[in-house]
Amino acid sequence: MLPTPRKQHYDFAHRILPYEAHNRPERLWDSLTGPAWSESLAGAWGAAGQGAPEQLPVRGLSVEGVLSGDAVFREDGLEIVMVRMPPALAPGEAFWIVLIRKQGTTRPLRYFAFEKAAGEQDATIMSEWRADGSRINLGDAGDNLLAENIRSMAIMEALSEPAPANTGYAPPYSPATAAAIAAVRPVPGVDLSKPFVCELSTFHTVRMWLSMPLCGIGLIWWLIHRSQPEIIDPQGITLRSGARYTWDRLTDLKRVRVVGAVTGVRMDYYISLAFGGETVNVTPGDLNNGPQAIAYLEALLGTRLRDDY
Repeated sequence: MLPTPRKQHYDFAHRILPYEAHNRPERLWDSLTGPAWSESLAGAWGAAGQGAPEQLPVRGLSVEGVLSGDAVFREDGLEIVMVRMPPALAPGEAFWIVLIRKQGTTRPLRYFAFEKAAGEQDATIMSEWRADGSRINLGDAGDNLLAENIRSMAIMEALSEPAPANTGYAPPYSPATAAAIAAVRPVPGVDLSKPFVCELSTFHTVRMWLSMPLCGIGLIWWLIHRSQPEIIDPQGITLRSGARYTWDRLTDLKRVRVVGAVTGVRMDYYISLAFGGETVNVTPGDLNNGPQAIAYLEALLGTRLRDDY
């Protein structure tokens, strides 16, 4: 029977780093190539170990070339950063992670993993994690694990196919992973360890309860507010009606501008979340804590949603 990949090793290469690469590419690139690269890697490694049955040492995890003064390789109009992984022992665990972008750009960031294959000790397959959350198996990568060979194969793949479009959203990983990322890279003013309670504005609260289903218009307002979110947390979102949607059902996310809306505030937009055939709208202008709600969603889903950037 083949050994199963160790959770911490696998989640680091196939969950946490791909999530960062496609949702916060500039921050990931800077953290790996800057002076605090070691602390950044150790923090992400620790996050990957949250909830793992075995805590693995960080020994062997490094950025290629960083100790010699330049972690960024430049070739054929591309910039390349290589992460050397701790020894891979089971199929699916990675030997190398290679990040590639065009020179002079920050997005999209291509993410290639060179993983241990079943069979010979150093037999390797190459894969790519894309911005839509899909993993593409690129086939056999041989058994030559020297950095120069790994880099050449990644460059050939990056040059042979146009970079996929970054949609700005990748499906979130497990709640434990989201909380672990937040633990080592906290977002100011956001605490993902606690559910976020959406506080309906005083105006809308009064309108909701005074407009109990006594007449047609009242029923409409009552139904609208009952279908709005009340609780947002790392597992999903709960409406005021009690309906519950989990993030693994999320199929689309977009920011919608309300043209000509009279809200009395600058936040004249809402966030539309599609859960299959159901849609949930988070409207910051309808909440007392609207900006905080959007910041919470940003930290959880890894994409920019606000105006004030």
